[in-house]
Amino acid sequence: MFKLARTVSFSLITLLLSCLSMLSRAESDVETLIFYDDFPPFCYLDDGQAKGLFVDVVTAIFDDMGEAYETKSYPIKRALLFASKGQGIVVGILKNEERQKIFDYSSSFYTEKSMLFVSKGHTFPFSSVNDLKGKSVGVKLGWSYGSKFDQARKTQLFTPVVGEPKQLYTLLKTGRLDAVVGNELSVPRLTKVMNYPVKLEPLPTPLLMADLYIAAKKGTKADLIEKFNNHMAKIKMNGEYKSILKKYNPIN
Repeated sequence: MFKLARTVSFSLITLLLSCLSMLSRAESDVETLIFYDDFPPFCYLDDGQAKGLFVDVVTAIFDDMGEAYETKSYPIKRALLFASKGQGIVVGILKNEERQKIFDYSSSFYTEKSMLFVSKGHTFPFSSVNDLKGKSVGVKLGWSYGSKFDQARKTQLFTPVVGEPKQLYTLLKTGRLDAVVGNELSVPRLTKVMNYPVKLEPLPTPLLMADLYIAAKKGTKADLIEKFNNHMAKIKMNGEYKSILKKYNPIN
């Protein structure tokens, strides 16, 4: 009887260990998609859930891939930090020289138009970063706006003022900033939520037409990124991608 009980006990332990091993493998097969949390309508938190254009596009591609995933949202600096440590795939970032040393990139899944927004009636000539000489320009914490802008910022061609969007547009309203870098889709939504009392207008020439990517720590997700690229091409061909974009920008 004792021998039988010991055999049954050993079998149960073996089964339990097998189940735990399977569970561990299943969990490791779930990809973590890291979004940043304050960039509506592209990615933002709504009742604790990641929402927005980037979320819809990238999760549609992962669904088409048949890959299991979870979504997490952080401020952009923390999102980049976690991804650089191999703790997930960061979604919606630019390429720059510094980041290319750290990350492997997908093909671009979206092209973002960054503009310089000014109070109506306070425009100034702008065709290149050099036209910002001596200006005070509001920028979001942790964001890159392309190599030319980033370099001009380092050399203090203009005075960068770093802050959250609501703070920056308040400073613009009071005349303490000449311009704020924003996006053609996000700024109108933000100022509506703020009940912003001053009309804004973008300078006609975009600051940056930026390709955006998903990115993972170098050497960790090459096969997944290649698969992502293939399935992105697929949803672009079948019209699903265009339908998602239309939801956020019905004019185009």
